[in-house]
Amino acid sequence: MSSLDMELDPEQLEAWTRAAGDKPIAQWLTEVADAAALEHELGGGDPESLEVWPREVKLAYPVKLSDGDVITRLMVRRGVAADIRGLRLPAKADDISADLILKIASRLAGVESHIIDKLDGEDAGEVNAIAVSFLGRCLGGGKRSRRR
Repeated sequence: MSSLDMELDPEQLEAWTRAAGDKPIAQWLTEVADAAALEHELGGGDPESLEVWPREVKLAYPVKLSDGDVITRLMVRRGVAADIRGLRLPAKADDISADLILKIASRLAGVESHIIDKLDGEDAGEVNAIAVSFLGRCLGGGKRSRRR
């Protein structure tokens, strides 16, 4: 079992397991390649609307900060190479850790990691899918075939 399998919200893991079929979840996530395609695979979303950046993630469960402010949405930008600077990337997608996903999610959303840590599993699943997609591209997915 990979560290990714052990760190996911149980409901999200169940949905991804159903969609992945016989493939390891990390392999399936990498093949899906981006959040909109993941959404489409799970029964919703339009893959053609994928290239809209930044992506607004409306939080189903807003995050209340210690100063009383409430975060109701995150604006997640498209990842760039600098987002992986200083990070130790795994040799293969099956070895992507939850810590790495959360760190990338924090960078792409432009918020401190403690805010990502407070996201409800449903909201974290949406933000983390974007981070996993970016990591998949960095780990060898490269340019999408639809852009040829």
